[in-house]
Amino acid sequence: MEDLVNGIEIFVWITIAVVIAGRAAIAARRDYWLPAFAFLAFGISNAVEMTTGAWWKPWWLLVWKVACLVVISRFFWLAYRQRPKK
Repeated sequence: MEDLVNGIEIFVWITIAVVIAGRAAIAARRDYWLPAFAFLAFGISNAVEMTTGAWWKPWWLLVWKVACLVVISRFFWLAYRQRPKK
């Protein structure tokens, strides 16, 4: 069951990466490429997690995931700050 959930997560993260990359290409938004890559890398990290059995071991997998989350969080924070004011 855990492998199924990880497989679904991989699909979701990579799909989000493709959507953001598509948006970057269509809207010519260079600032969208880094978060697209971060979502892709996060999806790939889930595939690695399936082989290691845990998201925190080996130690570099945890660092990898945290780095992706930092980039993704920064993207959403900047998007929130740039939204039109009402």
